[in-house]
This record gives sequence, structure tokens and C-alpha cells, in this order.
Amino acid sequence: MSTVKGMSKLRERAQRWRDINRRRVAWVVARLLGFVVVSFSMAFPEIKRFSTHVPGNPGDAFLILALLRWGSARSTSFYSGFWQGPMFSSGHNVMAYTDTFLPLTLPFRAIDAVTGSPVVAFNVLYIMAWVLCLECTYLLLVRLTACRSVSIVGSLAFTFSTIRLTQTGHYQLMFAFFIPLALLLVFRLFDRPSIARGLVLAAVLAAQFLTTAYYGLILIVSISVIAFVLTIQRRHDPALRQIVTSLAAGFVMLVVLVGPTAVRYSEVQSTTNTRGAYPAGFALRLGDLRTAPPLSKHLGGIALLDNNSSSRSAENFAYIGIFAAVMIVASALGLVASQRVRSVFAERRTELSALAGMGIFAFAVAIGRGPILGLKMPFYDLAKAVIPGIRSMLAIVRLFVFTQLALVGAAAMGLAAFLQWRGSRTARLVFCAALSCLILFESAQFVPIVRVPTVAHDSVYAQLTDLPNDGVVAELPMAPLELGPTFAYLEATRMVLASGDSLRTVNGYSGFAPPGYEAIVDSLNTFPSAASLQTLRDLGAKYVVIHTTPMDTGLDEVTTTVNESGYAYVSPDKLAATLAALPPNAIKQRTDAADGVILILAPG
Repeated sequence: MSTVKGMSKLRERAQRWRDINRRRVAWVVARLLGFVVVSFSMAFPEIKRFSTHVPGNPGDAFLILALLRWGSARSTSFYSGFWQGPMFSSGHNVMAYTDTFLPLTLPFRAIDAVTGSPVVAFNVLYIMAWVLCLECTYLLLVRLTACRSVSIVGSLAFTFSTIRLTQTGHYQLMFAFFIPLALLLVFRLFDRPSIARGLVLAAVLAAQFLTTAYYGLILIVSISVIAFVLTIQRRHDPALRQIVTSLAAGFVMLVVLVGPTAVRYSEVQSTTNTRGAYPAGFALRLGDLRTAPPLSKHLGGIALLDNNSSSRSAENFAYIGIFAAVMIVASALGLVASQRVRSVFAERRTELSALAGMGIFAFAVAIGRGPILGLKMPFYDLAKAVIPGIRSMLAIVRLFVFTQLALVGAAAMGLAAFLQWRGSRTARLVFCAALSCLILFESAQFVPIVRVPTVAHDSVYAQLTDLPNDGVVAELPMAPLELGPTFAYLEATRMVLASGDSLRTVNGYSGFAPPGYEAIVDSLNTFPSAASLQTLRDLGAKYVVIHTTPMDTGLDEVTTTVNESGYAYVSPDKLAATLAALPPNAIKQRTDAADGVILILAPG
């Protein structure tokens, strides 16, 4: 009889576990589906254009799309030739001129293979970045607050903060989910140290660095300091040896994954003069913390949130939001006046201190030399002297994303503390739901998108795919660097149109340009002069494309500017004069297309 009762209890217990697990799975699925819906709503509301448009403009967005296609194509050959890059054939390690996006190349290739569209692959990864940021921030805040509803509020406040939504044109900055994920992993490693956890943490840090070097550098330094401090705190712990072994394994893996790219970044920085000090307008100012973004749907016209200082860049919008602003003040008052609030903060004091420390460090770098409140700040120069790579950062205001996460973390802790005071569970859920709606309302912005131009079957780019991939292409006329955004829009559009073949080009656009690139542009724009032909031979160029029709950049106002620059195409008369001036035996073959001419140079 006792055996039957025992079996009955076991079955009841097993059923309870199954019910609990089903509820957990249902909550995870519902949460992720909700995150997908809100990500589309906030970051890509024009879903009908998902397969034809990408967020951003014809500059950086097209550059990154072209680089992802280049990297995904190299992935099948173990990335042979990857660092040469598709652009700037006169340069060395040109893929180190910007973020490498190496961690994205395999998923990009898989999605592209399934959908048959690199644009869809680009956008799927973009939406996934927002969803994962919501999820990873939620998991971190659940650990800090032990409250799911508060964690939802905090994840929305960080993921759709102004410092992130104003950067949708910079694709690499969307992949900030590695920041809360790395914090969560390092905390969990100290809970239960293991070599596997150390390796996973290292992989996440490396993925952040290889996708977004700005964030990756600060994250690696921050997590290293946090791990060191936590290790010192646990110096008498019996598990100290496991902790040290786990961190050591992670360090070795991090060096292996990041080292080769870091060396190439260092080489590029040492051989170019385009970086060395941040422009003053790209440093964070205190006024930025209250400045509404220019594309805000609901905050425009509020005098308090208006800051049109001419000394600020287009990236200096770091409005922290009502949730962070109000709850930080309330938490500060609560810490002074309430033992209950102090006890809630004390439960996760170490981890909250780690998050705050990371935010303060990033803030100190982001403000540069100041002045702040009339005082010059010494922290940037100190960080620049100690940490390799800081000096190459231009838009240092971007680093405020770490501070925003710290502010949201503190605000979430405060909200959790105050919700413990009184009220029913239903009332608390309703309050958090209302607060979430408020956050989404104030965060809502218009998200710029641009149509990706397609390659016509009779264009020069279609013809190039049929030619042997054993040479370098020069596309004429070439835009000089001094054109600024117009140069970027023209050459990045050419890159995305040419990304269907494996040929490298003399042209290009990126964060850097090779030494002597201006002289190359000046020389090749005199084609077919003797000097230009010699330059082509020196560059190993085999193909010359002369564009004869206006360029379509996918954005009407940009298209007009590009075509009026005089560098997008040549007139029929100029083409005729150019072909007539070619020296005898200079050309091996000529191919005419609807929008230009392809010349195959004779061996010289």
C-alpha cells in the first residue's frame, strides 16, 4: 500500500514539474514573440519594404551590406582572401578599415541561402539584434531585480533608448546585446565556475569586438576589471582555483579570437593619418542627456528637450528617458529614507556596483576632455594612454550606451524596491504595463530606410560577373575624398552593386582610406593619359569601367546630389573623346553595356 502511495506522489511531483516547465516554455515563447513584434514596430515599422529596403542611407548601410556579402562568400573557403576586402585594392588589410562583421557572416550566408535575398538576410539579422538585446537585458535585470515585470520595463528602456534608436543607420551599433549578455555570463561564471563558462564568455567578448569594435574594446576592458575585482573578493573561496582556471581558459581563447584582428587594426592605425583625436563635436555633453532625437515622433516642440548647439554632431542625442531620470532620483531618495529600499539594493550590491562602474568608465571616455561645467576632464587622456585603440575612436559619444545600461539597471532596481511596498500583484503588473507603454511612446522615432538598387541584366555590373575573377576593377570617374558624404554615397552604392562578383576594386568607401588614395584618384580621373595607364598597371588593374548613365542610390535626394557632383558618370561626348584618345594596343577587349563601357586592358 505504501508503495502505491509513493508511486502516486512521484507521479504527482512529475506532473507538477511538467506543468511548471510548460509554463516556463510558454512564457519564453510569448516573451520572444512580443519582443519580435515590438522590435518591428520600433525599429522597422515599414515591414512591407523588408525585402527591398535597409535601415540607414546609401553610405554606411550599403558599405556594410557589401562587406557582409564579401565575408559570407569567403566563409566557404575558410575566409581565404578575406582581409583583402572588395574595395581599396591599393591598401593592405582593408577589412580592418572598419568593423569586420566576422561573427555575422555565417548566419548572413545561411539566411541568404534560404531566402535568396541578401537584403532580407541583412534585415533579419538587424531585427534579431533588437530582439536579442531585449532578451539579454531582460535576463540580466531578472537577475538583479528578481522581478519579471520590472525586467520587461527595463529591457524596453535600454533597448529602445535614444542612444540606440538614433544609430539605426550604423548597423554595427545595433549589436549591443553582447553587453548585457557578457555581464550576465561573468556573474554566472562566479556562481558556478567552469572552463566551459569561461570559453563562452570569451566568445561573447570576441563577438562584440569583431562586430562592433567601439563597444568590444570597452566591454573587454570592463569585464576584465570586473572579473579581477570579483576574484579578489573571492580570494578565500574554496572555488578560487576553479575561478582562476575558468578565467585563464577564457583569456587564452579571447586572445586567439581577437588577437589577429587587433593586430591588423593596430597596423592600419599606425600607417594612416586619418585618426588620432576625436572631433570635439563627437564628445558627450551634459546637454545631450536631455536632448530629444531629431526624428522623435512625440517629443518635438518640447522646449526643455531642445538643444540645437552647433558644436554637436548628428550623433549627440543621448536622452536618458523618463523611466531612468525619475527612478534614479526616486531611488536616491529611497536609499536615504528607507531601510527597505537599502535592503533591496544590498542584495545585489556587488553586481550593481560592477554595472555602475562600467557605466562610469564609459561615460568618462565619452565626455572626452570636456570641458564639463567649465572644467577640463583628465579621464579620456588617461584611458587613451593606457588602452590601445581608444585614440582611433572618433564618435566617442556612442560609448554612452554602457552608461545608459547602468542607468536603466539602477532604475530597475529602484522600481523593484518600490513595488515591494504595497499593492496587489495585478496592480503592480498594470503599473509596469503602463510604464512600458510610456517608454515606447517617448522612444518612438522615424526610422530612415533606403531602397537597395538592383543590378539590371544589361548593366556593367551584370557583365562583370561573367568576366574572369583574376583582376582588379577601376570604376571611372572616381569621386575624391573631399566630397565627404557625396563620396560615401557614390562609392558605397557602387560597392553594393558590385558585390555580386568577386572582383576587387580600386574604388571604395570605409572608415579609413589607403595612404596615397587621393593621388590615385587624381591620376585615374585623367584616363587615358600615360600617367593613369601607369597607375592602373601599378595597381594590377585589369578592367576599367566607364559609367555613362546617372547613378541610382535608392534615395531620391541623395541620387540628385550624387549625379550633380560630376563624378557619377560621363557624358556621351566625354566617352567618345576618352575612347578616341586611347593609345594603340592599350585595350584588349571592349564590352558595351546599357549604363557604361567595360575595357579590358592589354598586358603592359
